[in-house]
Amino acid sequence: MSESKEKKKRSKWKTFFIILLVLILIAGVVSAGAYMFLLNKFNKLNFSALSQDETSAESSPDADDMDYRSDKDVLNVLLVGVDNDYLPGMEQRGNSDGIVIVSLNKNSGKIILTSILRDTMISIPGGGSDKATMVYHNHGLDTLIDSLQYTFDIKIDNYLLVNYLNVINIIDAAGGVDAEITSENISEMQTKMKNINYLVGDPADSDVLGYEDVGTVRLNGKQAAAFMRLRLTSENDFGRTARVRQVLSELKNRVTEMSLSELNDFANVVMENITTDLSAKDIMGIIASAPKYLKYSLETNRIPMDDAYYSDGSYIHPDLDKTIPALHDSIFGE
Repeated sequence: MSESKEKKKRSKWKTFFIILLVLILIAGVVSAGAYMFLLNKFNKLNFSALSQDETSAESSPDADDMDYRSDKDVLNVLLVGVDNDYLPGMEQRGNSDGIVIVSLNKNSGKIILTSILRDTMISIPGGGSDKATMVYHNHGLDTLIDSLQYTFDIKIDNYLLVNYLNVINIIDAAGGVDAEITSENISEMQTKMKNINYLVGDPADSDVLGYEDVGTVRLNGKQAAAFMRLRLTSENDFGRTARVRQVLSELKNRVTEMSLSELNDFANVVMENITTDLSAKDIMGIIASAPKYLKYSLETNRIPMDDAYYSDGSYIHPDLDKTIPALHDSIFGE
C-alpha cells in the first residue's frame, strides 16, 4: 500500500490514457497549433463517468477507502474489450474478454501493457470472487475496476471501453496491421470471421483467410478482430492476450507513420468508437507533452505470470504473494 492517503475520487491526473490516444495526440497535430481542431475531435468522444449501482462494490465500505499502490508519475488506465454489440447508451453487457492495464510511467519512460486473462479469479470488495470476465458481466465496469484494485493493490485512474466491433473500424482506419498467422490460427479464424461478417452485414465468406495465407499477413479490421479473439488453440487464453498486445503494438507502429491528414481521418474514427471517463479538459491538459510519450519504450506483461498461478481447468488462481510484488515492480519500477 502507498503511504499517503488519496481522496476517494479518481486521480485528478487524468491525462494520456491509452495507446490509441497517445497515437492521436502526437507532435504533428500539436505543432499545427490546432486547439480547436483537437477540441472538435474530443467532442466526438463518448464520455461516461463511472456511476455505482446496486450491483456495485460500493455497497462495501472497503471499495473506495483502500489505500491502493499508486505514484503521482504513473498513470494506470484500464482498457476493457467486450464481446457483445455494445454501443454507448446500451444497457446490456457482454463479457470483458480483453482486459489490459495500460501504465504510463514518466519516471522510467515506459508504457507497460499488462493483460489479465479473462478466467483469472479476482476478489470482489465486500465478499465473493469470480472470473474477471464475469465480474464485468454480472456487476459492471465499476465493480470490475474496484475488484482489480482490491485484488492487486493498484490504483486504476481511468478507463477506456471498446467493443471488438468498434476495433474493426479503428484498425481499418489505420490501414490494417501486420500479424504472423499460423496454420493453427486459420481454422478458428474462419469461424470467427463468419460470425463477424454476419454482425456487420457482409457475405459469410468475405475476407476469410485460407491455409495459403499462413505467414505474415496485413490484416484488415475484421480479420484483426477475429485474430485477437482466438482462444481454442494450444495457447488458449494465454495466446489470446499475447495477440491483443501484438495488435496494439503494431497499431502503434502504423499510426506513428501517418501524415497529418491521415491522422485527422484516424482521429475521427477513434474518437467515435471508444467510451471513456476522461474529459476533453483532462486530455487537453497534457497535449503539450504528447511528443515525448511516443519516445517511450513499450513493454508487455500478463497476469497470471509464469510460475505464479495454478489452474483447476475453469479458473486461473494467481499466487498473489508473487503476483502483486512483480506487478508493482513492472509498473512502478524505474
